[in-house]
Amino acid sequence: FTPFFQSFFSSSHPNMSGDTVLLIMIALVSPFFLKHDLHSLRYNCYVGFFSITILACALVTRAVQTNLNHPDLFGNEATFVTSDPYNALYVFPIISFSYISQFNVISVQSALVNPTKERTKTVMNSSILICFILTFVFG
Repeated sequence: FTPFFQSFFSSSHPNMSGDTVLLIMIALVSPFFLKHDLHSLRYNCYVGFFSITILACALVTRAVQTNLNHPDLFGNEATFVTSDPYNALYVFPIISFSYISQFNVISVQSALVNPTKERTKTVMNSSILICFILTFVFG
């Protein structure tokens, strides 16, 4: 979303960088982490899962694009740890948002209106399966 928001704000603020956009996004979503009522936390877990899905899709898209353009690049220059700490800090808001939003999936699901055992079981099994697949694919 950073390039989208950066291009959106660039017409009115030409010197706005991606870092500024990330800081604004963090400031906008931070109040959601401080909610104590389960009714207000209902959608946080889904938004968090959506953010980690965006990260996974971005990783897959960039990997496919790079491998199509430079097929021998992965074998020669692949690193599994970043050499530039800035890259890790750039992705940190997405990962932290998804982690902070995920810890309350069970309590949020159980607090839904008219929760049934079957609905809770279906949501929990699908959440665990998707998290397993993401962990298996991306390590």
